[in-house]
Amino acid sequence: MNKLVVSVFDNQSKAFEGLSAIKELNNNGDITLYAATVISKNDEGEITVNEKSDQGPIGTGVGMLTGAFIGMFGGPVGMVAGAMAGSVGGLIYDFDKAGVDTSFIEEVSDALDKGKTAVIADIEEGWNAPLDTKMQELDGMLFRRNRAEIEEEQFNREAEAIQAELDELEHELKDASEESKESIKQQIDNVKKKAVVLEDVINQKIIDLKIETEAKSSELQQQLEKASEKKQKKINKRKEDLELKFNKSLKKLSEASNKLTEHIS
Repeated sequence: MNKLVVSVFDNQSKAFEGLSAIKELNNNGDITLYAATVISKNDEGEITVNEKSDQGPIGTGVGMLTGAFIGMFGGPVGMVAGAMAGSVGGLIYDFDKAGVDTSFIEEVSDALDKGKTAVIADIEEGWNAPLDTKMQELDGMLFRRNRAEIEEEQFNREAEAIQAELDELEHELKDASEESKESIKQQIDNVKKKAVVLEDVINQKIIDLKIETEAKSSELQQQLEKASEKKQKKINKRKEDLELKFNKSLKKLSEASNKLTEHIS
């Protein structure tokens, strides 16, 4: 199961021990680590990034979540780029893209006091015990969430809203007086333009999803080749879960895109 996990520690030293422990679990095949970042909250309450893994498309979830935390609490000049700081709606959008809900963010935020450090990681795990045990040994406060299809569901809601708006306007157009028709036609054109923009965003999301899934599948394959026979079974299960999640997300995104195509063609 693909999850975003955050483990909060009292200091940076413990946090880096925690990161090393997560990497060790990955090397042993107990989990699959896709990407990780270490962040700290300083005495002014600002978030700084201490270490981040450069994992390209694999690091999307961790990157969005890190950026959202920076945007929420603030950070040094230049660190807020990409976090849509200053916009509550923008921050919620970042959380949605990361695949977690706002309650998860609230739980982590409450634990991440000034002076504390957290490890944010995108992992694949079949059961919780290995990571739980390691983090408990280091006095880490662990939070985890399954990466949900929040963004995909939002796209479908927006596509349905556009559908309903266009249907209503088309109905109004049929019964409208001649003097009102031009205004309604303009409204229809504006909504269709909005639909085109949303469809482009969804299609780009499909491309990004494919790239991220291929990268994660490659990471799992590399781990599989190094794993013991006992661990290979677990890693193969993670590969199956990844494929199932991809197909589910792709179906939702395709449905949203098709709803829009029907009305703008």
